[in-house]
Amino acid sequence: MVKRTAVGLSQLALAVEAGVERAHIGRIERGERVPNFVAVVKIAKGLGCSTADLVQEFDTQLKATNDAKRR
Repeated sequence: MVKRTAVGLSQLALAVEAGVERAHIGRIERGERVPNFVAVVKIAKGLGCSTADLVQEFDTQLKATNDAKRR
């Protein structure tokens, strides 16, 4: 997660701040799980950003992944 590393948090630190399991953060970052709305709100709070900013980052990453697959 670009935003997580940009603010200098490890997966564990974000998990503690957000109140979710570290493994869940890892699965989301690897694209193995899609977070529900409650998780998005918690993760945004843990990152100190708005949910809109976090959703925008997910959208940007998804577009980049899809563009890379098309090449």
